[in-house]
Amino acid sequence: MESIHKSIKELGLDKKEISFVCYGDVIKLRHKNTGKRLHSHPLNYNTGSKQQEVTGFDGNDDNDWWVVHGPHKDGDRENCKKAKAVKPGDIIRLEHLKTGKNLHSHGNFNSPSTNQQEITCYGNLGVGDGNDNWKLEFKETKKLKWKPNMAITLTHVNTGAKLHSHSGQQTKVSHQQEVTGYKGGDANDDWVLDALI
Repeated sequence: MESIHKSIKELGLDKKEISFVCYGDVIKLRHKNTGKRLHSHPLNYNTGSKQQEVTGFDGNDDNDWWVVHGPHKDGDRENCKKAKAVKPGDIIRLEHLKTGKNLHSHGNFNSPSTNQQEITCYGNLGVGDGNDNWKLEFKETKKLKWKPNMAITLTHVNTGAKLHSHSGQQTKVSHQQEVTGYKGGDANDDWVLDALI
């Protein structure tokens, strides 16, 4: 846990007492149906884009943390006001804390196991491109703030695919649960805020 606190300090983030997500916060997301955490690590797919792998992970480690930023803007890592509440309908980026790459997708590469849309991490120190943008939608439509244990979906802005996962499909690199983009829309698109710093 020491490494996560060091990374948070380096980013200029502090532990907070507020119980809803703001820009600049560090979060963990858990796939609602399988219980696996949204995860990445410095391993690349050996097919498709060959970018950094994104998976669902059974454990609980420092590779599960993501920093919430505003939408992509050339050369701007944050592009948002820290401590401003994240609201439904916002376009956000999720920067993988350990590697500095953004949650990313693109319509021209398929995932290796299910042949759905590939999800990767891309960029450098939070700076990437427009394929890092995700629209946040709350499952409970009357809620105005993103709180722990609240179900959400993330829709990739440029392709319309939702961040998706399901049991029984593993990546060929780390053999962890595959995370994909899916346009069909089902309960496997639901994610829950699992931890907030």
